[in-house]
Amino acid sequence: MSWDFGGSPSGAGSSGSWDSAPPPAQPLGGAPVSGLSPDPQIAPPSGGSRVSSAPLVWLAAPAAVALIAIVTQALTRNHWVAVGAWVLAGPVAIALLAVFVRRDTERRADPWYAESALVDWARRVVVVLALVGVALSAYTIADAVARSNW
Repeated sequence: MSWDFGGSPSGAGSSGSWDSAPPPAQPLGGAPVSGLSPDPQIAPPSGGSRVSSAPLVWLAAPAAVALIAIVTQALTRNHWVAVGAWVLAGPVAIALLAVFVRRDTERRADPWYAESALVDWARRVVVVLALVGVALSAYTIADAVARSNW
């Protein structure tokens, strides 16, 4: 009994023996694939392709909205203005930040995305600004309700 499954009893010189290399890979068209190396390097994009980065406009928008809410709260103590500032700093700023995160995630899927640590820190700053705006507005609203100024 022979363990050689190459087809010949001795296994020497057979086309299916373990000693021979497999034939080169061929695509469906039948032509051999050429130009492939075991360690391919990714080439930079050519022509119309360019490096993508974070959509900074969508990061600046929630920062601006949160800053508007904070400045508005600092300038006036009107509880109706505080409600508007709370809406700006809370749901509006967080919704705009969510749009940024979604678009940034789409761009991160691109192999030519230029990652930046500054963008990650800027996102954290936007969240802190939104929290400060919400807290200032909530304090003004709670103060108005406690004093029966509502």
